[in-house]
Amino acid sequence: MVAMFYLRNNQIPSRDRPNTRLVTIQNTIPNLVISFGTAPLHQEPVDIINSTGIRNYRFTGFLQPGDTACTMPGMPAFQINIPSNLLFSSFPGGVPVGAPNFFNIDLWELQQRILDRVVSVAFILCCYIITDNS
Repeated sequence: MVAMFYLRNNQIPSRDRPNTRLVTIQNTIPNLVISFGTAPLHQEPVDIINSTGIRNYRFTGFLQPGDTACTMPGMPAFQINIPSNLLFSSFPGGVPVGAPNFFNIDLWELQQRILDRVVSVAFILCCYIITDNS
């Protein structure tokens, strides 16, 4: 599983000086890509993602054996924080009153929802095959 994150202003921290300046990249290039599955990515999807022009240090997560897998909620490497001001930049009136400064997406939660759906579909398919062959 892979999350590709794009921002409207698409500014990323400079790798050389992460606390000093932001580098602006094209909106067609992902700002951040995180592999959050339960197995490392195969080479073909890695090649496709690399062909987008993403900088290597912005492609993280479970990429190869030995990397940390997304195995529980709240793991810092598998969180995406979306700034409210960027999310609502075209919204009339700007950020709604009471909205948090950031919206957090825990990729473990997303992974679990996807895996639950896959298991449900597999179960239904198995039931269909069993009843169809009876």
